[in-house]
Amino acid sequence: MHVRVMLLALIAAAGAVVLNSGSGRAVSPSPTLSTPAAAEVVARLTALRSDRAALGLFGKAQRGEKMASACIDGFRGACFAPGTSEEVIQQVSAFLISQWELQQAHNPAAREDGIAYFVTSGWSSQGTPIALTWSLVPDGLFIPSGVGEPGASSTLFNSMDLKFGGNRALWIQRIGQSFDRWAAVSGLSFTRVTNGTDDWDDGASWGSGNSAQRGHIRIASKVIDGSNGTLAYADFPSGGDIVLDSGENWQSSSNSHRFLRNVMMHELGHSLGMFHVCPLANTRLMEPLLITSFDGPRHDDIRAAHRLYGDDDESNDTSGTATDLGTLAAGGTINRGTLPNPLTGSNPANSSSLSLDAQADVDFYKFAITGSRTVSVTVTPVGQTYDNSQQNGNGSCSSGNQINSQSFGNLAIQLRDTNGSTVLASADVNPAGSGETISSFTLTAAGTYFVRVFTASALTQSQMYTLSVTATATCVQPSITSQPDSETLCVGSPVTFSVTATGTEPLSYQWRKGGVDIGGATSSSHTIPSVAAGDVGNYTVFISNACGNTTSAVATLSVQNPPGIVTQPSSAIACVGADSAFTVLASGGGLEYQWRKAGIDISGANSATLDKLNIQTADAGSYDCVVSNSCGSITTNSVNLTVRTPPVIVTHPSNEVGCVDDFVSLTVVAGGSTPRTFQWRKGGLPIGGATDSILDLVPLSASDAGTYDCVVTNSCGSAISNPAVVTVLAATVITDHPDPASACVGGMASFSVSATGQGTLSYQWKRNGTNVGTNSPTLTINPVGAGDAGNYTCVVTGECGPATSNAAALSISSGPSISEHPSNATPCVGQPAAFSVTASDATGYQWRKNTNPIGGANGPSYSIPSVVVGDAGSYDCVVSNACGSVISNAASLTISAGPSISAHPGNASACSGQPASFSVTANDATGYQWRKNTNPIGGANGPSYSIPSVVAGDAGSYDCVVSNACGSVTSNAATLAVDAGPQITLQPASATGCQNGPLMLTIAATGVPAPTFQWRKGGVNIGGENGTSLTIDPVSAADAGSYDCVVSNACGSVTSNAATVNIQLKADANCDGVVNNFDIDAFVLAIVSGQAAWEAVYSCNYVCANDVSRDGVVNNFDIDPFVQCIVSGDCP
Repeated sequence: MHVRVMLLALIAAAGAVVLNSGSGRAVSPSPTLSTPAAAEVVARLTALRSDRAALGLFGKAQRGEKMASACIDGFRGACFAPGTSEEVIQQVSAFLISQWELQQAHNPAAREDGIAYFVTSGWSSQGTPIALTWSLVPDGLFIPSGVGEPGASSTLFNSMDLKFGGNRALWIQRIGQSFDRWAAVSGLSFTRVTNGTDDWDDGASWGSGNSAQRGHIRIASKVIDGSNGTLAYADFPSGGDIVLDSGENWQSSSNSHRFLRNVMMHELGHSLGMFHVCPLANTRLMEPLLITSFDGPRHDDIRAAHRLYGDDDESNDTSGTATDLGTLAAGGTINRGTLPNPLTGSNPANSSSLSLDAQADVDFYKFAITGSRTVSVTVTPVGQTYDNSQQNGNGSCSSGNQINSQSFGNLAIQLRDTNGSTVLASADVNPAGSGETISSFTLTAAGTYFVRVFTASALTQSQMYTLSVTATATCVQPSITSQPDSETLCVGSPVTFSVTATGTEPLSYQWRKGGVDIGGATSSSHTIPSVAAGDVGNYTVFISNACGNTTSAVATLSVQNPPGIVTQPSSAIACVGADSAFTVLASGGGLEYQWRKAGIDISGANSATLDKLNIQTADAGSYDCVVSNSCGSITTNSVNLTVRTPPVIVTHPSNEVGCVDDFVSLTVVAGGSTPRTFQWRKGGLPIGGATDSILDLVPLSASDAGTYDCVVTNSCGSAISNPAVVTVLAATVITDHPDPASACVGGMASFSVSATGQGTLSYQWKRNGTNVGTNSPTLTINPVGAGDAGNYTCVVTGECGPATSNAAALSISSGPSISEHPSNATPCVGQPAAFSVTASDATGYQWRKNTNPIGGANGPSYSIPSVVVGDAGSYDCVVSNACGSVISNAASLTISAGPSISAHPGNASACSGQPASFSVTANDATGYQWRKNTNPIGGANGPSYSIPSVVAGDAGSYDCVVSNACGSVTSNAATLAVDAGPQITLQPASATGCQNGPLMLTIAATGVPAPTFQWRKGGVNIGGENGTSLTIDPVSAADAGSYDCVVSNACGSVTSNAATVNIQLKADANCDGVVNNFDIDAFVLAIVSGQAAWEAVYSCNYVCANDVSRDGVVNNFDIDPFVQCIVSGDCP
């Protein structure tokens, strides 16, 4: 526990006053307190004050007079408004430094003292770059006490939106620019994260660490001490979270909201691991007081960032990771180290973006050259002399520690070869604080070279520097290594003349034609996109630089014309064995010919004429000729060679056999060139009009029988087919058709047919077009079925085809059939009963009872006017005609009586809201009607009745009237009783108990059946506490919490309202819920000034808080136990 140091001026005399630095009030001492008693208080508290040095703990004041308990969850840094009193700065800073000293006791090596800046451990190992995230917490997130102020919920978005007139994007941009500036001057990088599309993060509890939706550094806002005073505070790594005072004028827009940005950048310095520096000189961002005369980190602040996270080029510690400086041109200079400009204002004086960070750091750079260069490399230390002192343990600023940041490291440089390891030159001759230069070193070959920056001796902190690389060129006269070539080209072709030359750059080129400069042709190549006749000539190129010139060899450009067709070849027709030729006439020089057939070159056909001798059918096709020279080619039109052949019979006509009135076709297939003609002949004589490849004889007659052939002719000759014989046969004829017939089902029927025709005849009988029977002129059906009815025909087939008989109908008669059978009947005794049957094809009826014929019952229906019990039985009807009989289904006659109940409904009970049901079991029942208190219940017409959710009004007597067509009967009555769940009539009330005293909570409730009770604390049952009251005696701090009571019976349970039990601790004299050094002022007020004066300031129980000895009164006997509580934390 932290013990607050107070400087109390206690005047041991009547009328003396005590200054209470916690309340800011001056109060009179109690007139009943003796001077010796006052002296004793002084003595006790003086001893208490002496404990400060032993504990190494300090209090914290905000805005000069407020005091609060210290935070123990890490250590922090704060930023103060200009004009804040030195006392406030000292007390708040002392509070924060005390926390650092506590942590240093566990990690003595964490802080670096005695150097030009003051840092603790960072987010990464010293001098190592790191990428961090940041986020804004949602409003309502609880932020605990950080520098002694009360814990409270963050109001960042609400307060900042109001201050910026609703322009949320602007204030978030300004906060982001604060992160960007630190990233621009160091090896840090920052990324903002949010929870999805929200502007805030996931809202995890303060101090939860980072995640994908939550930054390493989180920003909140609440009231710290109002306007001015403490503006903000931040945790050191690896906490890093920042709290802004919502009472400040963050909307001040001067210099792009520099007030907000500089506070943010100051607190970010703490978040990154930087302490305050002194004295208050208005030259560094990390001084305790806010400075707005410049923008962002200054020289000392940037050195601290380099020490922790390296410079902007980190990690370039090897040639493989060297920083690329680009290409170094002759006469050019590459400078490295200039800081990017801040958002407003200018960069800090004597600062650089490059440094060695004192962790055996070296920096590698690389540059490229395209030819011989003479280079100079200079490294220059950057720094200044200034007072850089620590902040004292009590928060005050010391001074007098003059340092020179320009001379902390003795810089050295090396120029290395393209392999990155071979040292070509080095410089390490000047003392610390002076630069080093490698002068005029000649690099003879193009390539990528390396510069290594390091210190000749070990560094204890970062050393800023700038780097400059300058090149001059050794002048070499132009020399041509590849001459331009002569070209002979066709008009319209592109041409490019090229030359390759070496020498000191820049080289100048001038192409010439016939010794005359060509305008615009000033590069190492010259292109003519489309050569014309006027481009013919001699070309050279004149190459020069500052050292001299040279002219290339002559390249000659000649032009040639492409070929053209003067006369196209013509198509030709020839018979097999004849000769033919194709000829082309073309223009142009150096012509070559290539004849082609169907696009394929013909071997040896390379003249203007293509001769075709002894033409065969394979020579037929499409021909053309490709005429070409060096300027291109042209193809003639395609021409055809048509080769004709004499006719040839491919397929001869075949012999044919046909029936009279049918038809036959004779066909010949011929080859040979078209057009071809055909002439059919019979017996060697031409048939008039028969001049097609097919001869049809239709209808065929006996006179068509004979021998046929065909003569085929074209321009190359004729051919005669083989002869074909045509034979004519007789037709099939029906001479006697079948006659119609009729039969009963189960009888026999037959049909017969007679026919003549060519060859052996076959017979196929058909019923309704479907094949039946066998191959016979007679069809016999035995026995006849109902499905045999229909029309019968017979198809008689001979060699000349089929003949179909006339249709003969077969009619089928069958026994009767029943379409509707008699139905069961259940009349009551004395009522009529009737049965009926519906049948087709019926001529007779006979009703039977139990299979015995009933006399006189010979119609389609049978009736009994008034049934008796003896009429019960099985009834059917025998239906008949000439072809047979059929018996109906049996129908039962049942004689009915009234219903009877076999199981009555039983009594029931249910809790209100629960279901209840009754049921009855009855015989011969067809209807049910449930009643309540003898009154019918609408819709309750089944063997059971249910109430889904009973209410008190459902209680009563229930029965059921069971009925059928023959009468009704009523069940016994059943009773429904309705119970009630518990209800709380008196809720337990919140209470505050004195430590070590008694406390009671009480509850009252009703219910049927009577309820039971279970007290709980924080939702957990308290063993044995099952009554209507809960007594805690004696009360301790552990008893504080939320209490409730669960009241239950068979119908359910209900939980009381929560009652909060607060415990007033002994020695908690200022009523803030904790016992610590901040209670001293209040306790002194109680002892010296009495109850009335104390209660005018504090609101809790006077005796509970100050009667530390628990003897019932507040007096000087409470001092010893109070001191014990404060010093040791042991409050008996």
